[in-house]
Parts: sequence; structure tokens; C-alpha cells
Amino acid sequence: MTGVSPDFLRHVRGRWAAICLTAFALVPVAFVAWTVAGSARNIVYWDEFDTALDLLLALDTGVDFRGFFERIFAINNEHRMITSRLLFALSWWTTGTVDFEVIGFVGNLFLVALCVTLVVSAGRIERRVRLGVVLGAFMFHLQHYENFLWSGASIDHFQVVALAVGAIVGLSRASRLGFGVAAVLAVLATFTLAQGLVIWPVGAFMLWRDRERRGLWIWLVLAALTALAYFQGFAINSGHQIAHDAGISHVIVYWLALLGAPLAFGHGALAPYAGVLLLIGMVWLGLRRGWHLEPVMLPVALFCVGALGLIAIGRAEVAGGQLQSRYMVLSALAWAALTFALMEYMTHPLRPWRVVIACVPILAAFNVVSNVRFAPAVESFVEGRDEAALRYKQYRQMGNSQFRLYPVPARAEKLLRETARRGLYALPRMCERVDLPGAKPSGRIAYHIDEVYAQTPGTYISGWAVIPDEISHPGDIYLVLRSPTTDLIFNTVPKTRPDVVAAHGQPGWRDSGFRFAVDRSRLPPEELQIGILIKRGEEAEYIMTDHRFRPYSRGEPLLANRQ
Repeated sequence: MTGVSPDFLRHVRGRWAAICLTAFALVPVAFVAWTVAGSARNIVYWDEFDTALDLLLALDTGVDFRGFFERIFAINNEHRMITSRLLFALSWWTTGTVDFEVIGFVGNLFLVALCVTLVVSAGRIERRVRLGVVLGAFMFHLQHYENFLWSGASIDHFQVVALAVGAIVGLSRASRLGFGVAAVLAVLATFTLAQGLVIWPVGAFMLWRDRERRGLWIWLVLAALTALAYFQGFAINSGHQIAHDAGISHVIVYWLALLGAPLAFGHGALAPYAGVLLLIGMVWLGLRRGWHLEPVMLPVALFCVGALGLIAIGRAEVAGGQLQSRYMVLSALAWAALTFALMEYMTHPLRPWRVVIACVPILAAFNVVSNVRFAPAVESFVEGRDEAALRYKQYRQMGNSQFRLYPVPARAEKLLRETARRGLYALPRMCERVDLPGAKPSGRIAYHIDEVYAQTPGTYISGWAVIPDEISHPGDIYLVLRSPTTDLIFNTVPKTRPDVVAAHGQPGWRDSGFRFAVDRSRLPPEELQIGILIKRGEEAEYIMTDHRFRPYSRGEPLLANRQ
């Protein structure tokens, strides 16, 4: 009887281990993709009013080459965001408008490109799988929700790190082509966000480490020329208090907090101690030739540490001690690099999977806890953004919701009106007409209508609805508007309702809230009765309430609630 060779069994076990670990690494990616797909909207937010809408208006008006260069090269809060502005300009040139949902998708692709670049550069398949596991756990979770959900953050904060990583990988190739690619990417990183400047000293360190004297001198000259161009006409936002006002100790503590934020799950009091651990780990590896054993990952960590130091200098006082989600991509990548380097240091060549498999439960726990910890922040961001857009549709004015799309409402209104008039950009319709044939009348829907406004430029309706003994799901609730001549069905914007859960003791009713806002011109000029429809799979049932309103009337709507 012929036995199976140990080498064959080892090969089969290794292949199955690689497949299972790859699947584990992709689970967080799939979760984040699902979350982003369900939350993304083409809604302009914060810096995008200036970097995108104002730019599009200038391009549409017509600018010469000098005017275009001045706008692209302009300083905004100490950054020169040339790459993102060029993307907005490209969108205008190709489509005549801008879609922030598409921009956000492109921005998130930079994170994917960053991870793919590192994995491919890792070498052997075993190293690639181990690095993929670490990157999946550290880079794809809701701690990075600002970058995932806000295109203005992803297109800058993911992009600058991806460019820096590309430059580091290029330099590690020790070839003319690699050096040229690294130089181009370093220039682009510099003109994406200010922290991109840090790639130049990190690159110089790599060339010095590898004894590339000629390359080092060329790199230093390029760095000087790039810095000279960057600081030409440089100005600091008068509203920002830079390090000399904050105090060096305050800056250091904030820097350490930024470094430790991922492992502290955003808790400011614990984060500085975690930041110290990160630095200790990097020094420990450095003393054990880690810089030679990991010629890519440790320089990546060094870039992240330096970039966060620059951010701390510029934002320690402005941030007020808060650890913004958009900066955590740097600290998470630093922790991923350190974790991978430590894992490689402890891995025996003949047992390539033992250490990583032992780390899987810890990495999984970190990823899950991060998602649970930051899920409320994601809900708050999405619901606040949507509410601000809905209230703008209701009032045609900014500032009627607690969440602000832009800090200066008058300027935001002016930009939105002008871009809409020219067909460049308008806040998207959030409630669309749908056709749901076969919906049946129901007597078991419980509901409450909180608001009905029909006297403003837009009609706004909100409330909650449930089917008792069933769990509510976002997107299940539709609004029925009935008149003697027509029936209209609209989708609504979901809202969590913990108050309903507390009042009725039904945890499954948390997603029972809905909001609705449309321009009055989209409704018929007759009295409309409000109904609520709940769809479950292919089945739908509805109830007509006693609420009525006239979209073009100045009179108060007739309100009646049913529990």
C-alpha cells in the first residue's frame, strides 16, 4: 500500500491555509464595501464646496491657463490639493458635472490600490497572504468612516498614503525605473496633502540605508525643488493656531494619541500610551536589523509616524484633542506594518502559517470591536448628512438642521444655487417615485407621523412605522400620497429610532424611522392623503392615515396620529 508523502500533505495543508486566510482577509473588505454602498450619496460636504463647486463655477465661466494654474495650485488650510482638484476638473471636462458618489468610489479605490501594492511587493506567497491578513484587519473597518463615506476625505487622505506607499515601493526596487516612479509619486503626494512632504526624508533615509549615494543626491535636489514650489506664496489659515501657540508638550501628546488611536479605539485618554507602544516596537525592530529585513513595511511605518507628527503640529490646537477618523488611516497602517514585521520576525520558514493563524483571533477581535465601537458614529454621520440635505430641500436654505454641510450657510446656498442654475451640480433627489404593483391594504401597521410641513418651498414629512412582531429594516418604508385623481408612491430616507425602542420595549423597531422631502413642484396641486407602505421582499402592504395636506396651500396640514 502506497503512503502519501509528508511533503505532499504539507503542500495541501499550506494551500488550504492560504485559501482560508485569504478569505479571512477579504471579509472586512466585503463588509466595508457593503456599508459604503448602502450609505454613499451624491451630497456635497464641507471642503468640497470650495475645492469642487467653486472650481467648477470658475471653469464653466472660463479661465485662461494662468487662472487655472492659480486655482489648482492655491493653498487651502495649509494644503495644496492639486491632485484632487485635477480629478474634479477632469470630471467637469468629461461629464460637465461632478458626482461625489463616484469621487468617493475613486477615493476608496486608492486604499485598495495601497493594500494591493504592498501585498504584491511582499515577495513570496506566504508573506503576501500574511500581509493581506494584517492589512484586511487594520485597514478595513469603521474607524476610517470619514474617509470611506466622505469623498473629500478619501480623495485626499487615502490618496496621499497610496502615493507615498507607491514611492516607497518604487525606491525599494533599486532601479532607474523604480526611482523615476518614486520621484513622480512623491511629487504628487506632496501636492495632495501637506503630510505628503514627509515622503522626501523617508525616501532619503531608504537611499542612505541602501548606500545609493548618487540617487540620494538626486533625491535631495528633487526634494528641495518640490519644497520650494510648495512653499511659494505659502500662507497659514488665520483661524489655525499652529504648534508655537499650542506648546510642544501638547503637540507631542496629541501626536502620540494619533499614533495610538486605532488600538485605543478612539479613546483619547488611552491613545497616547498605545502610541508609545508603537514607537517602542519600531525601535525594538530597528535594533534587530528590522530596517533591512523589512525594507518596505518599516519605511511605510516611518512615513506614517512622520506624517502624523506634521499633522499634530498643524492640528493639535485646532482639533481640541479630538482624534479625527480621517487621520487614522496613517496610524492604522503604521500598526499594520509593525504587526506584520513582528509576525515575520517570529515566523519559522518551515512553519509559515503557525504565527499568523495564532494571530487571527486577535486581529478578528480588533476588527469587530472597531466596527462596533464606531458604528454609532457612522449612523450619526449618515443620518446627519441626509437630514441636512432634506432640510435644504424643504427650506432652500442651509442651517435648518444641527448637522452642517458647510460652516457658512450663505456661501453654501450661493454655490448650490449657481451650480444648479448652470447644470453643474445639484443636490440629488433623495425621494423618488416608485411603482409597487400588488400592494395590499393592511390594518396591522402601527405608525406615528411626527412632522408634516407643506408651507415651505419643499414638503417635509417624517415619522415611524412598524408591523408588530416583525423586525424593521432600513429602506422598507414608503410614503403613499393619494388624491381623488392619483396615487403616488415614494421611497423614504431611513432613520434610526431608539426613542421608539425605549417607549415600546421593542429592539427590533430601531430602524422604523423615515423622512421624506420633495420640492412642491413634484406634487399635484390638490389635497393629498398620507399613507404608509411597508415592503417585505416581494410583498407590500399599506395603510392610509388621516393626515392630509395641500402642497400649494398656506393653511396648516390636518394632523392625526395613530399608535
